[in-house]
Amino acid sequence: AKNFFGNCYFLQKFLWENFMKKIIFLSALFILSCSLFAEHRVQFSLDKDVFSVYAEENAPTFTDGFHLFPFHAEGGSLSYIFEFPSENRLHWLIGGDVGWNAWGANICGQGGALVSLYQSEDANFDLQFLAKFGFLFHLYNQVSVDFIVSHKKNHTFFYGLGLHNSARALFSKDAKYKFQKASDQIGFQVFCGYKF
Repeated sequence: AKNFFGNCYFLQKFLWENFMKKIIFLSALFILSCSLFAEHRVQFSLDKDVFSVYAEENAPTFTDGFHLFPFHAEGGSLSYIFEFPSENRLHWLIGGDVGWNAWGANICGQGGALVSLYQSEDANFDLQFLAKFGFLFHLYNQVSVDFIVSHKKNHTFFYGLGLHNSARALFSKDAKYKFQKASDQIGFQVFCGYKF
């Protein structure tokens, strides 16, 4: 009986590992095949937090907020975004970025959607919804809505302005799952990029 259950365990492990390899391979194949017809975007953005709420030692404190001038960026990022091909006005986005903010560097995965608002003879006007999930250096989540203007060419520059709500957190080194500090920010971002 012991041999039987041991063999079942190894068979189950073998099948699961092969299944996961097939899923990863098929996902990579799907993305590569889509990339032949998709658009790729490289985007550089600067973020400005306008209003922040900090929670330290379970006591929320408000900043004196709304510092717009002189303008300085609290952070920024360099993003790569993959736009899935679609005949509709809605295009799905997936990608990642490397960035920084007042708390240090971070690496994020991101996903969202791009909606075509209006197309003129020379330009496209789009609305982009993105959610970022930071998983390295410190916890960082951001939801943004961006207005994008781009030219009609396939390989061209674009630029835009957006609003974001972000949450950041640092864990204490002494106690597990306890925040050393956490904050919630509302602000805006300016960005430019190149699509190809």
